[in-house]
Amino acid sequence: MPSFFPQHMANIYKNVLLIDDNEADQLLARKLMQVTGFAQDICIKNSRQSALDYLSNARNHLSEVPDVIFLDINRPAIDGFSFLLAYDGMPAAFKKKCKLVVLSSTDNRHNI
Repeated sequence: MPSFFPQHMANIYKNVLLIDDNEADQLLARKLMQVTGFAQDICIKNSRQSALDYLSNARNHLSEVPDVIFLDINRPAIDGFSFLLAYDGMPAAFKKKCKLVVLSSTDNRHNI
């Protein structure tokens, strides 16, 4: 780990789930989390359904429940809002373990 990151930052979280369909954003996010020691395990899902399938399985194996979920809300195929609706229906104890962080980016000046 580069010396400009404090030693206490190593593996702040055990499991992180990134839901993003953009490969460049996936690469950047993974690299940042690895370099900073943000997470021990980083799982990337490209679609709402693959993320929900992963979370459904994780509900049965609590050690696999992500500590943090990063969700790209502005997605071309199926937007992140539909994921939020499905996530909202999950058990309260499950949601309490996960921190949900909503991400967005755009190159369209009209969206700013």
